Amino acid sequence: MLLSNLYFLLQVLIELPYVLVQAVFYSIIVYAMIGFEWTAAEFFWFLFFMYFNFLCFTYYGMMSMAVTPN
Repeated sequence: MLLSNLYFLLQVLIELPYVLVQAVFYSIIVYAMIGFEWTAAEFFWFLFFMYFNFLCFTYYGMMSMAVTPN
């Protein structure tokens, strides 16, 4: 039981930097394509929302795989 909990905790933690890299690349490309004004505050708000949006979808996929049978 302890090892399975540790496995899932580490699986969640390892996704944080990986999703951050994805969100940074995605935000730079999409922010430029949309044509928003390039201010640091607006860009980091956009990055903030994209990062947590990506995390929600990633964790939802991990949860749906964990609760469904083989």
